[in-house]
Amino acid sequence: MTRPAALPVAIIMLLIAGALGLRLAARRRVEHLVASWALALLAWGLLGWGAAAWRVDRAAAPVLPEYERGYDVAGWVSRVDPGRRPGVVIEVAAISGVDAPPERIRVRTPRPAPSLGAGVSGRMSLTAPPGPATPGGYDFSRRAWFDGIGGTGFTYGRMDAADVETRGWQSVKRRVSRIRGRLADRIRDAAPSGSGAIIAALLTGERSGIDNQDAEALRASGLGHLLAISGLHMALVGGGVFFVISLSLALIQPLARRYDIRKPAAMAAIVASAVYLVISGAPVSAQRAFIMLLVAFLALIFDRRALTLRNVAVAAVIVLFFTPEALLEAGFQMSFSAAAALVAAFDFARERGSSRRLPAPIQFFSSLSATSLVAGAATAAFAAFHFNRWAAYGLFANLAAMPFFTLWVMPAAVIGLALTPIGLDGVFYRLAASGMDVVLAVGGKAAEAPHALAFTAAGPGWALGVYSAGFILLVGGRRLARVLGLLVMAAAGLAWSTAPKPFLWISDQGVVAVREGDELYASSLRRSRYGVDQFSRRLGQDPEKPVHDLKTRMNCDADACVGQISGMKISLIERRRSLKEECRQADLVIFEEPAAARSAWLCRGELYDAVRLNRAGGVAYYRKGGGYQIKTARESRWKPPKP
Repeated sequence: MTRPAALPVAIIMLLIAGALGLRLAARRRVEHLVASWALALLAWGLLGWGAAAWRVDRAAAPVLPEYERGYDVAGWVSRVDPGRRPGVVIEVAAISGVDAPPERIRVRTPRPAPSLGAGVSGRMSLTAPPGPATPGGYDFSRRAWFDGIGGTGFTYGRMDAADVETRGWQSVKRRVSRIRGRLADRIRDAAPSGSGAIIAALLTGERSGIDNQDAEALRASGLGHLLAISGLHMALVGGGVFFVISLSLALIQPLARRYDIRKPAAMAAIVASAVYLVISGAPVSAQRAFIMLLVAFLALIFDRRALTLRNVAVAAVIVLFFTPEALLEAGFQMSFSAAAALVAAFDFARERGSSRRLPAPIQFFSSLSATSLVAGAATAAFAAFHFNRWAAYGLFANLAAMPFFTLWVMPAAVIGLALTPIGLDGVFYRLAASGMDVVLAVGGKAAEAPHALAFTAAGPGWALGVYSAGFILLVGGRRLARVLGLLVMAAAGLAWSTAPKPFLWISDQGVVAVREGDELYASSLRRSRYGVDQFSRRLGQDPEKPVHDLKTRMNCDADACVGQISGMKISLIERRRSLKEECRQADLVIFEEPAAARSAWLCRGELYDAVRLNRAGGVAYYRKGGGYQIKTARESRWKPPKP
């Protein structure tokens, strides 16, 4: 992501005001169609640029240096991510030797992880958030910038409990985190199983107890969306409350005949959804879902159609105005593409609907099938682009599991949540967990099926942009516009599938991975397992497929490993004394220590020493004509504004 220049607040607000004025002029003052569209596009462009500059400037916070060192840290826990060593996000109170510490840090720590809201302190190894491991790969440093995370690393042993004082808004956040932590513990105590941990995550967003095997089975079966609190969960909570209140008020006939009972039901649903948003920890995906639900219910309250593409667009504009960085995230793209496709399909079916009514069970399952098919087709390309894989049996797994999740798991969980204050929640949490057992069984069967996961190579970012433009034409256009949208999407898919793929990758630590045919070789997995996995994913290969030892293809002695691999003579230098000789012979020389500047002059090929590797952040080689094209991870890394 290329950042917009950070602008003074006054200029940003002038940009936004000017954009809104241009949009109003395009709508009311300009009659010529082309001029009106040109002004509208200019207005939206200025609005987006101003909002992005404002957001970047507003998110600015201190970041630690890009080298590891030990710090004494004190703060309180605001998030715990699952894993063999849980990832703990700490709201920083103080860091030794740092006058202006970052707002928060993320560290790996041994189990058991501290509870949400707990004050902690300890010795930690920290550095700036890492960039992408491969050129064009996932850039954690960009996400960390907007999350206020200014350092990542690990703890030296377990953290100690500490008395950390908080004030103002931090005190409110900490109190809510403690409530969420206690609620998650209560749910896991009531249903002490893997399913109970998932129920706790669905209600509180606290995911540290989820078993890795269960999570991977859900992802491989296409049910991974159940783990992220998003539109589905918010719709089930808000929609469930709306249905119950509407039904209750409908039973009071004088009231139902005189007033539109949907409006108080919608207000109650908004309140319930807001409470759920707070209890769930308000992750970004839940915020987006709440805004979409809020727009729909407000439309109903003000006598407008709730399910329209206009309302989806309004929700998207609100989200992007306050968090424009969401445009580049998988969650935003998948949630809004699914919402837009479902609304468009709903409109299409209504226009061509039949007057014949089907039996309720058949109508329910046919609607569920159509919803799963439409949402799955709408999100498939976005999921494949970001995760380089898609679930082959996702449609069938969703058809089998979603009735249990929709009619059993979430209603029981929400009833349990509502009854928690009076202590009658345990039986409902156990009931929800037993339903989740069924969902996990479905996910496990689908994940174990042959070829359950299909893998796809990474594509250029512009191809996804073109595909998105075609998708918008398809769901929002009419007749010829839809045909044009399909053609644009097909062209983007062709460009994606024919994009060049790297054949060699070098990590910032000097680990080399090479693709030859369908096989992948790496010089070391221990030192860069994550980077090798990312490289294999971007090639469209199964990361579970065995990675062979590159050094078995090379002649090794105490000084160096040398081999002719993939048309290149590669040398991995172990001792400095062999550097001069290998530089004269090899096409590619890797040396994990700093080399003298004159060593590069002597090399007939490329020399990557510790200094150059650290500066590049990772290197990928592409074949181009009779030679090579070299790309570095540093080129695609998020570049925050300088203070």
